[in-house]
Amino acid sequence: MSDLIELRGGLTVPLEAYQLVCQLTIERDLALTVDGDRLRVSGPEGAKPELSKTEVAGIRRWKAHLIALMQYRAPTQE
Repeated sequence: MSDLIELRGGLTVPLEAYQLVCQLTIERDLALTVDGDRLRVSGPEGAKPELSKTEVAGIRRWKAHLIALMQYRAPTQE
């Protein structure tokens, strides 16, 4: 069973999915965008990125969680 991480506002996702988002967007500087139930990964200026087999497997495994993370908006503190 995966460790879970809870974000402000109650979104709970597997730590592995959160780490994959960070790896792709921060470390690799790739963009993840959601179009309905599709998740798109693009490089700088929309270029098609070269993904490792491990990254592709992770994207497939955690797709629903990655989409949830991309759509997540932290609640504002009052």
